[in-house]
Amino acid sequence: MNEKRYSERTRTEGRLSVQIRVRVDTGEVVARSIKTGEGRTDYSPIKHSVSLGARMLTLTPIGSTAAAEQVQKRCEGCFAFAPLDPNKVKGVSEPVNEVTGLGRSTAQDPGAQENTTDYLT
Repeated sequence: MNEKRYSERTRTEGRLSVQIRVRVDTGEVVARSIKTGEGRTDYSPIKHSVSLGARMLTLTPIGSTAAAEQVQKRCEGCFAFAPLDPNKVKGVSEPVNEVTGLGRSTAQDPGAQENTTDYLT
């Protein structure tokens, strides 16, 4: 079910609404192990790409999908994107360019215009 429709329905029924934002990034990640008191091991991802992705997620508007430019380059031909305004991010000297997902690309699939919002919104 589309999150926007579900959120609207729950709001009209007097229940809490669902607010979702999605951020897609790519980059190197290292997972470090952390021993817990219960004898289990948890893993925590570290590296610049993880912290950048987390910071950029907070800038992504609720109800939308945003991605790094590198994701756009890797998905070219499969998905359509539109540029967003560059954002200044703590720990990064230059503004970070990002894109928003519009749906499947029609370049390789002529029927892709159907239900594109089910994929990325």
